[in-house]
Amino acid sequence: MNFDDLNTFIDEGYDRTVSQAGGPITSADVRAKMRPEVSSALARADVNIDELADLLIKRRLDKVRPKRSRNLKRDLDYIWDYTVNPEDAAQGISALMGQAYPLGTSSGDDKTLALWTPQDFRDLVVVRYRNAAAATEEAKAFDESAERIVDAMRLADAAELGHLVTEHIAA
Repeated sequence: MNFDDLNTFIDEGYDRTVSQAGGPITSADVRAKMRPEVSSALARADVNIDELADLLIKRRLDKVRPKRSRNLKRDLDYIWDYTVNPEDAAQGISALMGQAYPLGTSSGDDKTLALWTPQDFRDLVVVRYRNAAAATEEAKAFDESAERIVDAMRLADAAELGHLVTEHIAA
């Protein structure tokens, strides 16, 4: 089993596990229910250690990078406080300056905060405004799609989406 196959295996297991829950289920519960099956598949697989390391690093960075990006404003405010009153905010500044943060580039570039230039900040501001505009458009489009479905469910007196789809399939 290669990692593309493993991803497909996990995706299908995720769908199956949530479906079997029959209602809302936490991601922690999904992971707990899937763990034995995935562990068994990994035990049977001929695992390439380098590929596994790449996968683990990617998955971790896929969590760390957005978190750092979300925390950047707070961290910059902390650094600003340090520049205004170094005695009150000295702890943790060195650690912040050594942390990597996403620059917001399409190529996925990162820099430690100590190396950021004024242009890096300006570029990221533009990227954040563009992302906010795109997110607003996506939310608007989702709202329109969701309202169409909700209206159809109301007209069909369907309490759940599955009831609406089942009625149309049966017809």
